[in-house]
Amino acid sequence: MKSSNENKYWICLLRDGLELNKDELNNALNEVVEISNIIASIIIKLKVTKANIIKEKYVKYGDDILDDSIIGLKNLYTNLDSK
Repeated sequence: MKSSNENKYWICLLRDGLELNKDELNNALNEVVEISNIIASIIIKLKVTKANIIKEKYVKYGDDILDDSIIGLKNLYTNLDSK
């Protein structure tokens, strides 16, 4: 994720600072943004999956306090994913 953000930075710097083909740089920037969005979506889904695994582990032992925390995390990541 950090690498894709760094790529966006450098492409924008090249696009705005040098006399290069703006269309090619904008196409490259669009590709990097799309890859970045895919990576972010994967990270969010993995965190929700991890939260569900933790929930299943502790609910089995009757720890209801964790249940509300896990549901809150899941809602947070679901809302982020839908943006």
